[in-house]
Amino acid sequence: MTNNRKPTSTSKGAPLKAAAIHEAAVQLREQGINSTYDLLNAAPSKIEEAKKAWISVPGQRSGITWNYFLMLAGIGGVKADRMVIRFVADAIGSAPENVSPTDAATLVKAVAEKSGRNVTHLDHAIWRFESGRPVNQQH
Repeated sequence: MTNNRKPTSTSKGAPLKAAAIHEAAVQLREQGINSTYDLLNAAPSKIEEAKKAWISVPGQRSGITWNYFLMLAGIGGVKADRMVIRFVADAIGSAPENVSPTDAATLVKAVAEKSGRNVTHLDHAIWRFESGRPVNQQH
């Protein structure tokens, strides 16, 4: 475990992030996924089962950390957290509370596809822009 003492949410009794990720790793191991190689070479049905196990962990229901996990493993995607949602909401002239994570991810994926950009790189650039960090234009 890490020394991260932050909970997964502001809900009373929410598990710590480190405990949730430890439990998610246990769930992956029970699904036979012990490495990035196992994940990248798993059948789609096995990946779906792994996702179900991951999001069954308290504090992981939204699937945001699952999507980020896939991205870190090299599977393109969007981690539609509050930063990405805020960016998409602003881009379409809406309030963030009116943009679901699924809709935000779908729109970012569509823009990446239409513009010929790597979807993970676009997600990262959006996140950096929204966080006030420099955006690398190399991707």
